[in-house]
Amino acid sequence: MTHAPDSPHVTSHQYETPPLRAALERTGEIAVAQTRLIYKQAPAGLIGTLLTVAIVVFGFIGTVETRMVLEWSALMGAITVARAILVSRYFRARPSQEQSLRWRKLFVIGACSSGCGWGLGSFLLFTPESFAHQLFLTFMIEGMTVAAMTSLSAVGAAVVSFIIPSTMPIAILFLLEGGRLSVAMGMTAAMFSVFLCAIALRYHASITEGLSLRFTTRDLLESKEALQQSHDELESRVRERTAALRQEVSERARSEGQSRAMLQAIPDMMFRVSRAGAFLDYKADDLSCILAEAESLLEKTVSDVLPEETARRGMAAIAAALDRGATQVFEYSLPNNGQLREYEARIAVCGPDEVVVIVRDITQRKEVERLKDELVSTVSHELRTPLASVRGFTELMLTRDFAPDKQREYLAIIRGEAERLTNLINDFLDLQRMESGRETYNFVAVPLASLLRKSLGTVAVTNGAHTLRLDLPEVAPAVMADAARLQQVLINLLSNAVKFSPHGGEVTLGARTQDDHALVWVRDQGVGMAPEVVAKVFDRFFRADNRATRNIGGTGLGLTLVKEIVAAHNGQVWVESTPGQGSTFFFTLPIAN
Repeated sequence: MTHAPDSPHVTSHQYETPPLRAALERTGEIAVAQTRLIYKQAPAGLIGTLLTVAIVVFGFIGTVETRMVLEWSALMGAITVARAILVSRYFRARPSQEQSLRWRKLFVIGACSSGCGWGLGSFLLFTPESFAHQLFLTFMIEGMTVAAMTSLSAVGAAVVSFIIPSTMPIAILFLLEGGRLSVAMGMTAAMFSVFLCAIALRYHASITEGLSLRFTTRDLLESKEALQQSHDELESRVRERTAALRQEVSERARSEGQSRAMLQAIPDMMFRVSRAGAFLDYKADDLSCILAEAESLLEKTVSDVLPEETARRGMAAIAAALDRGATQVFEYSLPNNGQLREYEARIAVCGPDEVVVIVRDITQRKEVERLKDELVSTVSHELRTPLASVRGFTELMLTRDFAPDKQREYLAIIRGEAERLTNLINDFLDLQRMESGRETYNFVAVPLASLLRKSLGTVAVTNGAHTLRLDLPEVAPAVMADAARLQQVLINLLSNAVKFSPHGGEVTLGARTQDDHALVWVRDQGVGMAPEVVAKVFDRFFRADNRATRNIGGTGLGLTLVKEIVAAHNGQVWVESTPGQGSTFFFTLPIAN
């Protein structure tokens, strides 16, 4: 007996042509999408099932045997819980296309079980003696079926396996009941079931067609992108540029990594900007809010976020950096929270037609430079006279012999100039702390009357030629203040009042309530001030240069300190004066609650 030679193993896939394989893949994709859709819609249907079962139980309890109603509701609850567990496991499993068919079958089995449960309910709960309960049961089952159709139509087998077993038993029961009305009801229920199946299958076809159209559209878009990419990347250019592109990409990636590391190490705000001024990249910090939200900067240009003149200077600096290959630095001002801030931008080339811009807030540095220049200027001016006096009288006493009374006179002058230098330095240091924001205040409720009496008493100890008077209401308010700094203000104003009243007279310290503030004033009967002097009296190192005040000493910082301290208390200070008739200094303080 002869045997035919062994034929090679042939699989069904070998007979599949490309169009057939594509059609099979598309069918599989649609099936997966249908399965995913039906599971996604299942939770709402399960909740609706439990609610409907509860309503049916409520309607039939007491009409049908209670044990039978409860057993049926327990069965429906168990089926619903099992289906819920199935849905939960599906979403956790995230099945592949090959596994989707098994999950689809399990869902159909669950839907069929639920439909059979409703059909069983028809047999158990059908009440021959109560036509109203028959209508109620029919309404609930048919309504549940209509609702289930919308969530189950994605899979035709699921919707049909639910509709038939859930609706046909009630139709059969009506037909078996006999009687013209019952037979009509049975026929109507049966036709409703058939029509419902037809509508569900039509709905299923629409869903399938929609999914097919969606996948077709996706494939068309992918094909369009593939064709466009093939058109753009010609084979000849790929062969010519492959090596160069690989090297360029490698160098760019290494350079970008190094740049990123450097950017993260620098605390300032940084941008990568094109020659046209468009923001290409950024590293944000607190400065971002000054220009724009950091996330939106990539959609803007330099001209969009900076004032016109600043943007023009910035673009000129970018062009200069790119053309010359050298780092450019320019400074500019921008308002920030109501204050004008100073910034420095350093611009360096980082790529073809690209620059990196490092922006730093230099407001504090500028202020330090200004204060330093001012300090050098004022110190050289203000310290020259007392130092010259100390040096001159010291040299006189070292080179010549004087009588003891003359020596005491000269030593008193030297001590007075030394005290003047000490006061000048102390006042200047206090003012620097206040202007830099490093001065701390202890704001508490301070009884204004007692503090005014204390300050007036301090000045009265060292004064004998003036009449010091206190003008207070019967009830003086308490103010929110730092007691030590407030006393410094009062003694400063009182000392000035005495000092600028060289011929004596009355000095009055008074206070009264004005709205929600306390108004305090110091009035003297001294030399007074002209209007041009009043306008500058609170300026640093200002002293009036006239015959009446030329011989009156001072640091020129006392009233500046008064202004800073009152401002720190959220108050205001001003002066009213008439030449030859005296001056009145006013300031306000918030009343303590």
